[in-house]
Amino acid sequence: MKRVVWSSVVVLFLMAAAAFGATLKVPSEYPSIQLGIEAAVDGDTVLVAPGVYYETINFTGKAITVTSTDPNDRGIVGYTIINADGDGSAVTFENGETSASVLTGFTITGGFGTLNDSLEGGDNIFWGGGIYCLRASPTITKNVIAGNRGPVMLGNTNADSRVSYGGGIACIESNATITHNVIRNNVGFAAGGLMLYIGQAFIANNIIHDNSAYVGGGVCLIGGTLLNNTIVGNNCNQGPGDGVGGNVYVIFEPQLGNGKIVNNIICNAPSGGGLLMRGDWQGAVISCNDVWGNTPGNYLYMNQQTGALDIDGTYNLTGKNGNISADPKFLGAVFSKDFHLVFESPCVNAGNPLYAAAAGAKDIDNQDRVYATRIDIGADEYVGYVKPVSSAGHDQHVLELLQTVTLDGGQSYFYDPEGVKTFRWTQVSGPTAALEKADAESPTFVPSEFGEYVFQLIVGDDQYESEPDSVLILVAPNHPPVANAGEDRICGASSKVTLNGTDSSDPDVVDRLTYQWTQVEGEPVDLQDADTASPWFVTEVSGQYIFELVVSDGFAQSEPSRVRYIIVSVTVKWQNFDAAPSQGYGPYMPDISGMRIAYVLQTTQGELQVVYKDMTTGKLETLASGSYSLYPKIDGDLIVWAGGISYNEMSGPVCSSVFVCGPSGVPSTLRNRSSTASYNHPAVSGRKVVWVQHVGLDRNVPEKWYNTPYDICGADLSNFETPVYFTVATNVGRRDPVAVPNSFVDTDSVVDISGDIVVWEGNGDIYAADLSDLNNIKIVTVCNHSARQYDPAISGRFVVWTDERNDSGDLYGADLSDFENIREFSVAKGPGSQQQAAIDGPLVAYVDSSLLGGGIKLAFITRNYGVLNADMPASTIGTMPALDGRNLIWLYSAYGTIQGMSLDPVYSIFDGRVQNARTGLRYDYLQQAVADANDGDEIIASQGVYAEKVDFAGKPVTIRSEDPENPAIVAATLLRTDASTVTFASQEEAGSVLAGFTVAGGSEGICCYSASPTITRCVVTGSRGPGIRLVGQCNPTVTHSQIIANGAAGIEMSSASEGRTVKQNAATIRNCLIAGNRAQGIRGGRPTTVNCTIVENSLEGIDAYAPTVINSILYFNRAANGAQIKSGRTVATYSDVQGGWEGEGNIDADPQFVSPGNWAGSVWTPGDYHLKSQGWRWDSGAGAWTSDDVTSPCIDAGDPTAELLDEPLTAPQGGEVVNFRIDMGYYGGTAQASLAPANQ
Repeated sequence: MKRVVWSSVVVLFLMAAAAFGATLKVPSEYPSIQLGIEAAVDGDTVLVAPGVYYETINFTGKAITVTSTDPNDRGIVGYTIINADGDGSAVTFENGETSASVLTGFTITGGFGTLNDSLEGGDNIFWGGGIYCLRASPTITKNVIAGNRGPVMLGNTNADSRVSYGGGIACIESNATITHNVIRNNVGFAAGGLMLYIGQAFIANNIIHDNSAYVGGGVCLIGGTLLNNTIVGNNCNQGPGDGVGGNVYVIFEPQLGNGKIVNNIICNAPSGGGLLMRGDWQGAVISCNDVWGNTPGNYLYMNQQTGALDIDGTYNLTGKNGNISADPKFLGAVFSKDFHLVFESPCVNAGNPLYAAAAGAKDIDNQDRVYATRIDIGADEYVGYVKPVSSAGHDQHVLELLQTVTLDGGQSYFYDPEGVKTFRWTQVSGPTAALEKADAESPTFVPSEFGEYVFQLIVGDDQYESEPDSVLILVAPNHPPVANAGEDRICGASSKVTLNGTDSSDPDVVDRLTYQWTQVEGEPVDLQDADTASPWFVTEVSGQYIFELVVSDGFAQSEPSRVRYIIVSVTVKWQNFDAAPSQGYGPYMPDISGMRIAYVLQTTQGELQVVYKDMTTGKLETLASGSYSLYPKIDGDLIVWAGGISYNEMSGPVCSSVFVCGPSGVPSTLRNRSSTASYNHPAVSGRKVVWVQHVGLDRNVPEKWYNTPYDICGADLSNFETPVYFTVATNVGRRDPVAVPNSFVDTDSVVDISGDIVVWEGNGDIYAADLSDLNNIKIVTVCNHSARQYDPAISGRFVVWTDERNDSGDLYGADLSDFENIREFSVAKGPGSQQQAAIDGPLVAYVDSSLLGGGIKLAFITRNYGVLNADMPASTIGTMPALDGRNLIWLYSAYGTIQGMSLDPVYSIFDGRVQNARTGLRYDYLQQAVADANDGDEIIASQGVYAEKVDFAGKPVTIRSEDPENPAIVAATLLRTDASTVTFASQEEAGSVLAGFTVAGGSEGICCYSASPTITRCVVTGSRGPGIRLVGQCNPTVTHSQIIANGAAGIEMSSASEGRTVKQNAATIRNCLIAGNRAQGIRGGRPTTVNCTIVENSLEGIDAYAPTVINSILYFNRAANGAQIKSGRTVATYSDVQGGWEGEGNIDADPQFVSPGNWAGSVWTPGDYHLKSQGWRWDSGAGAWTSDDVTSPCIDAGDPTAELLDEPLTAPQGGEVVNFRIDMGYYGGTAQASLAPANQ
């Protein structure tokens, strides 16, 4: 039957010279091709006369055409020769060239290759003997690349070896267009003919034959499209033994771009096999290829872990997806190397019709690419007699019985339209029907019963008959269709917004729907293709747009379906930062937390080290060396990783341990491997670590090691000396304990954790558990779709994962706020695979394989309207992204350097709960408002929970709650994360103000790196580490704030050193309550405390280098020796210090607080630190003044020269002045200061 199909249209054309470009002639005007290139400007053509040119050329980034006098004349191509004569690569593209940089009509020979120590292998690998293309995307067409030979010298060590990648052509991180070339008789160690090392290069209509290598004799691919090539007789004979991938060696890495191998002839490899595959091949497109006659087999699959080869076994694709295995029947391949197809070839009319070329496209001979009804397999489109091709017409729906139905074979193909034509119709299934004129082009029948009638058509001429085609005639009453306008979405203004009615349906299988879209709300838009399933529009106007869809099956219309689109203006502000140095091999597997990075680095001896970098100081530290270490994860001051494996062990089954490095900086073993137990894939959040556990292993028995059950386990490190171990779930899935020999392919996060929520993948499903009570762990199923789900990542309440329900990988997510009502949503769907998601707060970064080399993209989980997708602000090829706050890092390529970028995706939205007071614009999140603000702006946050990290990014702006002086509003405006919640790391000054928030949880509440902001009227509580951390030379002002019940010091100041100079922090802390912290109240630096109450901390009230203490109370802190202050350089005046302290006006007396604070297990109950008075004392609970039976000695005991500020002067009922001197402590100088009785 004839069905409507789409075409992936590829139009290849060559402009001899761009409009108005000049033509520079070689050698008549310029003696060499390179001199012609140097003289050219964009749009010019360098025209080269026949001859031998002993030189190497470099396009130097120019958008020019370098061409022989006639690229379509094989004689001229054969006599216009660029001969490198063994001196590097013959042709180089390395300056970002695009498709406008064109090389055509040459014979390229004599190349040796180019060293590049920034790439894998450093100074041992020569890339691209004939053509070297580095991070450039030129057009290479109608050339002969032959006789280039890179080195194949294997020594005892890397230093002794010299090898080449891509004897003919090497494209690295490239989107090159390589078409209509002959690539032959080239030599390399890997990829004798052509190598694509990461990218989406388009390789089509080439003949690639008789090249040789050790790996990938003809072609090596990571990514890209291999379409309609003839790949014949390439060999793997350039190594110490039998090589692999004789004709094609392909590594499928979806995060770097899913490969497409379509309509190719791959035959007659004398060694190494026809098509060797590694990696996740199921996400690739492999269809309509003829793979035949290869030794030792046609389809080979290499196990990533064992290296074992499956030869024509499980992975044999013959007979699947249109792939065949038959002699292609060339005109004269053996001796003459004539790879034209003959009439009897099984490749004629056998290509994938979805990849049919558009009108004007040509084959290797410059003839029309589609000659008959369907594209051929291979580079040559057969021209000549073609067997008939039947077409039984479109399926039909007939509503009533006894109506005449006409079949239609009129679209069948005959080589001679005027010659013999025969038609033979037969019924295949359904109620019996009597066909009238069954030998005619258009027979008829009259149905007497309802049902599905299937007919088959075979056509013939005077020589051959066609293959059959069939048509379905449905005779049945009509059922109305159902319109589905798709899910509500949020999209960026000025982008192409595509509506989605593809889920509309019709119960009657043969009915074809028509679509009618109508806009019913919003600024009018010009809806393009409004009669299709996927119309689109572009608008620059933000707002709400509603569209209505009605579908028809030709007999009835559906009920209308509506969809809402929220259009917002989106910008992504960004700044690159130096993430990690290039050294050794790698790095790999990076992770980030705050200003700290951990990653794996491979030494020249093959060891894999875990390296830690502090980006504030630049300090590098190797945490694990001398072994094989993997999967580092970092959160705050904890780093975990797996390993402890010797390099030699990685050749076979092996077990691994889990390690941790904490605040002490000394690594320790968290779980130690044995011969029967392995621990891997750790993740960390706060003081909880989780990992994958395998037990009951036997490395000598394959079925007791490979693909064995695993558990999810962990440890609570609240006390490093006595970890609390726990098991989350047992026997959750199966996998190898350690991926051997190449662990770099095993990069998915099996398990992840954020706060008390752990998520994991088990048997292709996603699960979650709540660890807040380790004695009662609650487990829920997050997603158990029948397709595979894997690689979960979690931040706060959101989990995201890779999901194969639609194709090789989309991103889905879920909101885990309520375990009883888990809400699933899609994050990113598109062609290719979207995977390797990293999430922090509402921001998601992921790898989109449809982009060149696997590009990094962004998605933002909006507060009310689903997910907003956004592009990165600059080209970001790469893999393995990691996010922390606004900082994103990733690997430039699978073996590239770590890149770093600070990101601020910004959109304003009409109902956002954050508002810029100056502009009136509203935002969903605080960080967006900061990014969009100007100096001096005030950002106001409505009450609610903000589960996001806030980085002031150097801006002098104020971020405040609706009323910072109202404690109830401060308590109801909550900033909460699992890491550093608020960051000042860009030399902020006093004009950067945080006011009126409760900052709760995280590894530290507020962190300053060489910054001096203002923090006022905040409550900082519940951090696992210090409430406020100062690093470098910080001089912040902290006023009227409470720093209470944090897991370490209330305020911690870490000094920095430059040579012999120590840079101390010098915070000014005024009217602050610092209480109930698990270590010191203040630790380190040169703090100045004025009117502070520092009480009930687990160690000293102040342990600092040189503190200044004024009008403050330090009492009931619980250091073992009873000390309240630990510093011989302390200057204290007019303060109440338990145990006494020398200084003017100091006292040692019970301050007489209204009530003390106390810890009950892990719960802190704050005290009431107002000072008791027989006169007047503010009762916060009652909101009124009251009196007590005693009077605190701290009332009217402050510095007599200090101003009273907001302290009351008179009794609450008015009258004479009773207050002449400021109080000590937190409330001194405030409107809630206690007053002594009038007679004192």
